[in-house]
Amino acid sequence: MTKCDGHTYCNDQLGESYTDIWHDSGMRILLCRKPMKTAYAMLGVGFGALDTDYCLSGKTVHLPFGVAHYLEHRMFGNPDGRDATADFAACGADVNAFTGYDKTAYLFSTATQFDDCLEKLLRFVTEPYFPAEAVDAERPIIAEEIRMSLDDPYEQGYAAQLRGLYAEGAIREDICGTLASIGRITPEILCDTYDAFYRPDELILCVCGDVTPEEVCKVADRCMPAHTPKQERPVRLSATKPNRHLSDVSIRMPVAKPIFNFALRLPDADRASVPAAFAGRRRLLYRDTVLSVIAEALFSRAGTFYSGLLEEGLIRPGFSYGSTVLRDLSYLAVSGESDCVLEVYQRFCAYLENVRKNGISKEDFERARRVMYADFVTAFDSTEDVASMLFSAAVDGIGLFESLDMIERVTVSDANALLDRECLQENMQLTVVEPLADGESEGIENGDTD
Repeated sequence: MTKCDGHTYCNDQLGESYTDIWHDSGMRILLCRKPMKTAYAMLGVGFGALDTDYCLSGKTVHLPFGVAHYLEHRMFGNPDGRDATADFAACGADVNAFTGYDKTAYLFSTATQFDDCLEKLLRFVTEPYFPAEAVDAERPIIAEEIRMSLDDPYEQGYAAQLRGLYAEGAIREDICGTLASIGRITPEILCDTYDAFYRPDELILCVCGDVTPEEVCKVADRCMPAHTPKQERPVRLSATKPNRHLSDVSIRMPVAKPIFNFALRLPDADRASVPAAFAGRRRLLYRDTVLSVIAEALFSRAGTFYSGLLEEGLIRPGFSYGSTVLRDLSYLAVSGESDCVLEVYQRFCAYLENVRKNGISKEDFERARRVMYADFVTAFDSTEDVASMLFSAAVDGIGLFESLDMIERVTVSDANALLDRECLQENMQLTVVEPLADGESEGIENGDTD
């Protein structure tokens, strides 16, 4: 039986802790025990929509777009034709799954019968079933999901922005894939991909609730192999390439008001400069933290940029902002609705240039950092949020509390140095979803660049 005395990480400032256990099978278990009514479990792998190219045993593999998401769908199938969702419903549990750019996860929440639900989760993820007829039956379901995205102007504005920023790679496509690419996904592709990325030593199980390590390990011992032979791990190959020259993109769709997406593309984490203290596995965390603080400082509702545009009636209240940092890409983006998109974009570019020259004020930086700190602390009130944070941290190769430490350690000088190096006008891009004129059909006016 697996020993349940893994390493416990504590944060005295928060009064929180979690235990890190390596199961005998090779699966990693992260458990945060909290006396809450609902328990939450998430089982996943660090394999997502961007992982279309990899090398294993000297062979280079190029997957069709959408394989990670297709796998997620098929994992719920049982040999007797039942969907795993029904098994969880019988226990009074909610089950779901998601595919991201760099991860895939299967999860449930329950107030009763936790052990039974955890066993169901481990079994359906570790006992794949990919018969040809079942794989084919999934295709129209995923195709409909893709068509729904094609009809959503916000989704299409975001997609057009990414196609404008990047010339190659799965980042240009829907996480679900394309209607053409899912037609090329076969049972053999799903089996090979599963074998490469879903081995026990690739699995991460994150649990939060009133559950003990002994309970979790006991269930894992029943469901998982006692030992996983050491195997070569797949080496991911980057397929993302930026467009050399950015140009504006305009799409025509049936919308009442123009929808804008402004983006500032930045170097990926491996090419970006970081202080020596944050090199190695903390490079991604450092960059993500600094960009998140910058986005909050510059574009939040408490800032002058948003409030000024809103008071002048140039934008509507539904204004969003954020940063994305992955292994081989990163960007800042804002989006919203406006009848004066070009004027708002000019303000955006001028604002960023002014901040680049003069720097973010210490007051704005500290306000943004306090928001991030508060968000991290309040997440511990939710078993779902804790399990999700544990999983994301594990995929990124860091500990959960390292995120909080990084929020405390980054400085306004870090933020201003990044902006000075990387906030360049030639890396800014405008994407607009324009209303259709009378009798006009949908389409892209200024398509993909480069």
